[in-house]
Amino acid sequence: MNLLIANIIMSIFSIFNFNQSEPNKSSEEIYRNHTEYVYKKYGAKISSYGRGYPKKIEQFMVGVDIQGPLNVKKSRKMILDLSNDLLKRINKSKEIRPYLHEYPFDIKNIRYSINAVNTKGGLRNFTQYQNESNDDLAIISLYNGKINYNSYDGSKGPLNNIHKESYDEALKKASEPN
Repeated sequence: MNLLIANIIMSIFSIFNFNQSEPNKSSEEIYRNHTEYVYKKYGAKISSYGRGYPKKIEQFMVGVDIQGPLNVKKSRKMILDLSNDLLKRINKSKEIRPYLHEYPFDIKNIRYSINAVNTKGGLRNFTQYQNESNDDLAIISLYNGKINYNSYDGSKGPLNNIHKESYDEALKKASEPN
């Protein structure tokens, strides 16, 4: 539920970030190119994006909607790939650099969410698909260098955390042979 609220807040931030100041133009270019990458590679759509900053940009935030199912192994590779693509674009952009809180930007400055959706656009609910093992994930999130893998049972209750790991642990596991 907290991740759903975070995505709503990210959407609100993006609404108010459309004036044409230099940081806005630069970050919009980064988001536009990242959006193309997300769609071409995964057929997914950006559902929310924004930046967090009181004075300088401290965080880039992205939410992606993709048709499930997703399990931990598949979603690990996806969130690592997508967050790395965004991070590389930020660090490569000379135009955004003066507005960053720190350079090079670090993975801890990236907040990323992958939302596995059903055919109606709602969160994927493992009970809809008779997946008793509940490894059919609904939301995978990267925040502050930590990745959470969550399923959803369709109730109004909280998400079910299936697995947690640091970004570095995920990188190590993703590079291991099958």
